[in-house]
Amino acid sequence: MSSKDISDFLTDLDNVGGTIFRCDFIKRTNGEYRKMVARRGVTKGVKGVGMAYNPRAKQLLGVWDMQKQAFRMIPYDNIILLKAKGKVKIDINRLNALGKNKKKEVLASI
Repeated sequence: MSSKDISDFLTDLDNVGGTIFRCDFIKRTNGEYRKMVARRGVTKGVKGVGMAYNPRAKQLLGVWDMQKQAFRMIPYDNIILLKAKGKVKIDINRLNALGKNKKKEVLASI
């Protein structure tokens, strides 16, 4: 899945506003597989100062993590699956790299 695919998917979500979606990815810090339910466009708790960097320039996606109730960054280059409103985008190459058991778990949960 290219950055353009991710960008197009997120543009569709942003046009609707506040859509909740699922994102499976590999964390940059420790290589751990993570399944996240997230939302874009959340402004509650934002102080209005802005970030010290541009997340898109670093290929990061800023989201509100619905499970941990905190803002998180998801690396574009590690996204395996995006799912929202009945649409699913899967990066087959990254999915195959997960290993047989994790691959089955991801596919079973779609």
